[in-house]
Parts: sequence; C-alpha cells; structure tokens
Amino acid sequence: MANQVISGARAILKIGDEEIGYATGVQASEQIDYQPIEQLGEVDVITYEPTARRITMSCSMLRILDVSQLKNLFPASGPNTTADVLDFEGMTAEVINLHGDKTTLYKFEGVKPTSRTTRMLVDNS
Repeated sequence: MANQVISGARAILKIGDEEIGYATGVQASEQIDYQPIEQLGEVDVITYEPTARRITMSCSMLRILDVSQLKNLFPASGPNTTADVLDFEGMTAEVINLHGDKTTLYKFEGVKPTSRTTRMLVDNS
C-alpha cells in the first residue's frame, strides 16, 4: 500500500475559537489497550475488552501568532501554580491541507502539552 503524502499539511492550534498558532511536522498515534476476559474452569481467554484509549500528537515546530499567548500554551511556565496545570482545559489542533481543498483532515480536542524544547534563533541582519 502506498503512503499518503499531504503537501503543506499543518495543524492550527486553538484555545476556544481563537487561533493561537501553527504546528508543522505533525505526528499522531492512537493506542487501544485490551484486557483479557477469563472464566474459571476455562483455559482459553473468552474475549478481550478495551480498557483504555490513548492518542498522542507531536510536532517538530510550533509558531505562536502572539507572544502573549505563550502563557496559555504551556500552563506550567512562568508564575503559574499547580492549580493552573490541573485546571488547564486544553486546546484544539486541526490538521488541514493548505495546498488542497483546505479541509480538516484530523481534529484533536483537549490537547494538553506534556513537554517542550525551546530553540532561539538569532537574526544577524
């Protein structure tokens, strides 16, 4: 089977209905955990039932439209408290194809950042 290549795909990050930035190099995975259901006196497993569903998403670069939104992006940065982390409602990330018909290909709701790496680029102009 051929790989599907989406030219120009990027994710738009939103808090509520407000766009706060764009992500490129988006990767996503989905994992479903199953628990075997067993019965006394039976050697074989009767069935497997789903017990958890985990979806992860990462990106190689994130561009924030307004620097003041950084405090909303990662709740544990700056003067925020543990309560800010616990109360963080998350964001919505929509992966769209900018060079195609601009339809939403994937939508992730309740996105909460778990780690970040900061890289500062120097402009020598």
